[in-house]
Amino acid sequence: MAKFLKKNMKYKYIIFDLDGTLLDTSEGLIKSINYTLDVMGYPKISDEEKYSFIGPPIKVSLKNKFNLSEEDADFSTNVFRDRYKNYDLYEAKLYDGIIELLELLKFNNIKMSVATYKREDYAISLLEYFKLKKYFEIIRGSDYLSKMTKTDIMDACLIYKNNISKNQILMIGDSESDYISSKKLFIDFLGVTYGFGFKRENINKYKDIILVNSVYEIKKFLNNKEDKIKCL
Repeated sequence: MAKFLKKNMKYKYIIFDLDGTLLDTSEGLIKSINYTLDVMGYPKISDEEKYSFIGPPIKVSLKNKFNLSEEDADFSTNVFRDRYKNYDLYEAKLYDGIIELLELLKFNNIKMSVATYKREDYAISLLEYFKLKKYFEIIRGSDYLSKMTKTDIMDACLIYKNNISKNQILMIGDSESDYISSKKLFIDFLGVTYGFGFKRENINKYKDIILVNSVYEIKKFLNNKEDKIKCL
């Protein structure tokens, strides 16, 4: 991968989602979700259902799927968190090319941060484990009560944009919530199809989403080489 990006590259600050964008965390998450469902007396989730549990706060996913009371939702969330942090958190893998991309952006003095629905302490631990934390100036995640929206989390990253204008900021993520939050905050969005969200969500209603199919295509997009970039 070349060391230099295009000199007049538009973006000076890039915000990354975590699950489904930087890391494939599906294995550990699904193990902890199925453990939680077993404790609660529910059947394991099917392959078709599993992606709907990755990305949003786990309390929201469990509550909506099984119509849980607030008390049961809190209990199941605590079961999940205990299992995930103690056993399954690090059962994840880097997407091909991520380290090379981050090295390239760092070399070119691009400011980077992470905005994730994952609880912030879990996100920091994961990034440290995979030796990614050093690339990011800001890491923001969900609060313990899972009350923050994705827009809240991304906005917390924008506090540190300094003199960078919003038209020089890009959000890269794999879900509809990433896209909608970007629109609310008036920043550009690039969607990745190799993650979780856009495999299940109806993106055809959003005519201005630009999608890439690999980490390599993120670099092509940043260098304005869009000959193979799909725009819906």
